Amino acid sequence: MYNKLGTYDTWDLPNKTGGNNQEICDWVNQKAGKKIAWIKLNEHDFGPYESLEIYVPAEHIKGKELLEWVEDNPDENETLEEGELKRIEEYEKWLKFMEELESEYCKKWLNN
Repeated sequence: MYNKLGTYDTWDLPNKTGGNNQEICDWVNQKAGKKIAWIKLNEHDFGPYESLEIYVPAEHIKGKELLEWVEDNPDENETLEEGELKRIEEYEKWLKFMEELESEYCKKWLNN
C-alpha cells in the first residue's frame, strides 16, 4: 500500500516510548481519513524513542513523482497531459491539508 517513495515526514511524539503514542497515531489517522501514520521505534545512542512516520497515500504517489519531475525539469512542463496536471494539483491539495494537520497536531499533542 505504501512504499519508501511515499514517505512524507517524521513527526516527534511527546513520549519517548509508550504513553499515549498509539492514541496520538490513531488520532492522526482518523483526522486524515485513512491510515497514513505508523509508530516507528528508533534506536539511538541515548536510547530508543518512538516517532510517527507519515506516508503519502498511494493515490497521491504519482502526483508526488510528477511534481518532483516538474521541479527538476521546469522547461518541459508543457509536455504534461491534463490528467498529470490534475494529479499534481490533488497532491498539492493534500500537502496543504497535511500542513494544517501538522499545525493542529503540534498544538494538541506537543503544546507548540
